[in-house]
Amino acid sequence: MPPPVPDSLRPHSAITGPFGPKPAMPAPNELFALTDAQVDEFMAFMDGPQARQVPRHRRLYDFIEAFSQDFNYQDDTLGAGLAMTTGSGNCLSLAILTTALARVAGIEIGYQLVSDAPVYEMDGQVILKGVHVRSQLYDPAEMTPGALVIANRARIIIDYFPTGRERFVANLDERQFIAMYYRNIAAQALGDDDLGRAYWYAHESLRYAPDHEAAINTLAVAHRRIGDPMRAEELYLYGVENADNKLSLLKNYRVLLASQGRVAEARQVEARLSRMEDPSPFNWLQLARDASDEGQFDDAVRFYNRALELAPYMHEGYAGMAQAHYAAGEVEQARQAMDEAIRRTMRVSTREAYEGKLAALKAKSDLL
Repeated sequence: MPPPVPDSLRPHSAITGPFGPKPAMPAPNELFALTDAQVDEFMAFMDGPQARQVPRHRRLYDFIEAFSQDFNYQDDTLGAGLAMTTGSGNCLSLAILTTALARVAGIEIGYQLVSDAPVYEMDGQVILKGVHVRSQLYDPAEMTPGALVIANRARIIIDYFPTGRERFVANLDERQFIAMYYRNIAAQALGDDDLGRAYWYAHESLRYAPDHEAAINTLAVAHRRIGDPMRAEELYLYGVENADNKLSLLKNYRVLLASQGRVAEARQVEARLSRMEDPSPFNWLQLARDASDEGQFDDAVRFYNRALELAPYMHEGYAGMAQAHYAAGEVEQARQAMDEAIRRTMRVSTREAYEGKLAALKAKSDLL
């Protein structure tokens, strides 16, 4: 049986809880609200003589395409009205605006979660693999009252920030899409160390997508930062049992255990992680660095190899492997790995730094 829902997954008292009162936040209907002037502008386009020559879902696509030409992409997740007024926001903001317009026009809309496959280049900063949402607009002409559902209905997919490297992850229903808004705000607040806002928005997202790993992670991190590791651990354990994607939860749980000096338990989690599949080379790179910091050099080399299987161009992986081999007394293997790191890097300053380390390794091997 799954563990019971922990107290930490239930909202604190808004009065006495450590995260303060629940802030004002838009309800879904407010999120998709447009002004009368915005509706009039949109419908004038939809009912224009040229637009009438194409299906209605195509007209909506054309409107969004024209609108997004001058769109100012920023990190902020905005509601439909504000995104249309300011012409700014992120990809989710455009998807929210598209939903609002689809509701006005009576056009059915669906959502897809996609991931990008970026080139991982670490330069002292954490670079995470990005996910974003794209919309599907269905042809209203294919659905009439009483008609059967057509499995392969005509639709137009709107990708608001195409790179050519997108990979389909999953279809989303409207509640899951709404939950993304609250999770985005929670994640941004966590980055700003606004723990109260992060806490309450993560809880709000769970109303629409229960047991989502990102929301549980946010709650656990918020509890850890306020000095409540017991509740953080409770959340990690619950998430690992119940969330579909357990990788990020296990990684952060391992960090919590290591920070408390619970080395044996951290290694158990690390062993579980090593048996799992993870398409992000960055995550394996971070695991390798953690293992190396703890003196587990064989594990570090194994994790570096997992990262390089996914991203063989990533010079940081070879450089890290060289350090792990050297720390383990394997000087020749360290020299070979550093030689490969030099071959893979394009940045002059990085190459020069690596060449200095390689020269030191060669001198060391000559003395052996």
